[in-house]
This record gives sequence, C-alpha cells and structure tokens, in this order.
Amino acid sequence: SRNAITRDEFKVRVLKFKHQVDNEGPEVWQGEKELAHKYLNMVLDALDGIDIDYENPWIYRDRPFSSDDID
Repeated sequence: SRNAITRDEFKVRVLKFKHQVDNEGPEVWQGEKELAHKYLNMVLDALDGIDIDYENPWIYRDRPFSSDDID
C-alpha cells in the first residue's frame, strides 16, 4: 500500500527517536528521558513480538500481540 514501511524501517525510526531523546538539552529531566526510553523500548519489543510483563520484566512470552492483550 501507499506509504507503507517495513518492520525494520519502523524499528530504525524508533531507534532514531531514542537517539534524539538522549541528545535533548539539559532542560529535559533525566526522569523524562528514562520514561521516553521505557515506552520506546516497549514499541521495539512489540515489533519483535515479545510480550514482557513490565511489572515483572523477567517474565515474557515469545508470541505476537493480539487484541486480547489490550487492557
């Protein structure tokens, strides 16, 4: 379809966002950067098809997400 990108291209875009977060100026609090990285990492994990329980990050299942995963 028009304007479609591959999963790998999307991952590259997310990684570029993570780089931009790291390069924000000193006016951005470290906690804000950490929160941004947390959610960008969740996007990367979703793209990899890995569902991590972020309350207990040692537990994960290697399967695609489904609509049942949405709270």
